[in-house]
Amino acid sequence: MTDGANSWVSPPSLEFDVTSRAQSAAAGGWKSMTLMVQSPDMNDATQWKQLAYGGGATMSVTYSYRPKLNGTPALKPSTVSMGKTMTTTHTPTLSARAVDPDLAGGSELVRMEYNVYNSSGTLIHQGFGPSTDSKKRARYNTNGSDWTSPSLPDGTYTWKATAQNAAGYWAGTGSGVWTKTQTFTVDTSAPPARR
Repeated sequence: MTDGANSWVSPPSLEFDVTSRAQSAAAGGWKSMTLMVQSPDMNDATQWKQLAYGGGATMSVTYSYRPKLNGTPALKPSTVSMGKTMTTTHTPTLSARAVDPDLAGGSELVRMEYNVYNSSGTLIHQGFGPSTDSKKRARYNTNGSDWTSPSLPDGTYTWKATAQNAAGYWAGTGSGVWTKTQTFTVDTSAPPARR
């Protein structure tokens, strides 16, 4: 602003969020994106703005890719008997992994979400690997971690997993991308004695 003899900046800095516009540009495969800051009346001396005087305007961009599932989901301990995955513990450990590489050769941290369903398809347990901290905040690591299910009575169950990165993006969009649904049976009864 100016009063004829002096000038000053009001506000001293100007910030605005261009996330939705940048997302449109990325989704549309645009080669470039132009932004313009304009006063309501560029002919009014009290509204005229000179941006970046003495230092240059800056734009900060944080880009995050969605994580990708990799590897083969596993149940521990388990064995396959007559085409069925069996476990002899009420608290099996589920294992799935993901990666989230960036263009610079590094990777973003991820966590795995595990869902366990009963034989009628109802979600009965959900957990994360790595687990949440003591204040129930999410924790992340390079590829996600195994998760041990709460106690399951003997019976047949299914499970699947997906991944989330530390920026909050899930593998896939909408309802996400999940591992192939895995079926297993908890059987803690001793096998019949041989005669």
